[in-house]
Amino acid sequence: MKPQGYILAGGYSSRMGRDKGREVVDGTPLVSHIAGAITESVASVTVIAKTDGAYSDLGFATIADKTPDLGPLGGLETAMVDADTPGWVLLAACDWVGVQGEWVETLVQASVPGIHAVAFNDGRWQPLLALYHTDSLTTVRDHIKEGKRAMWQVIEAVPNARLSPPPGWESAGQINDQAALAKWRAGNR
Repeated sequence: MKPQGYILAGGYSSRMGRDKGREVVDGTPLVSHIAGAITESVASVTVIAKTDGAYSDLGFATIADKTPDLGPLGGLETAMVDADTPGWVLLAACDWVGVQGEWVETLVQASVPGIHAVAFNDGRWQPLLALYHTDSLTTVRDHIKEGKRAMWQVIEAVPNARLSPPPGWESAGQINDQAALAKWRAGNR
């Protein structure tokens, strides 16, 4: 069974100065870039934003973050609660560009019984393009209660699969601010 895909777009975009998910690269909003990369490997794509429907004008089912202001960890909790059935959810940040669909399929192939998180690790965890099993919801909630917001801490707290970065990994990136956006648009990735 394919995982349900969730794109995180509920942050303040404070470094960007405006909604990152709507920034356009190569004629396409960032949120659409990552959606295009994950679509083939997931059962559905839902955007998690500040408000319900925030990206519906772009054709995306959009739900509000269950508990705002918790960052990606709150988005993960929202995804797990929203999932139609227990199982895997793919979590991806809206500001990823250059992600290849094959990378997502690599994650999916590593999602075996007994594992609750699957992520790439290039010297550090890459938790914003990763799979999480809904069986780890209690761990996520415990981390929220304890004020532990680092996503890597959740990955390390559950049985996990650490994958080496796939070929071409260095050609992808996250666009967090205007300088990174300008650099990407200029082709200086």
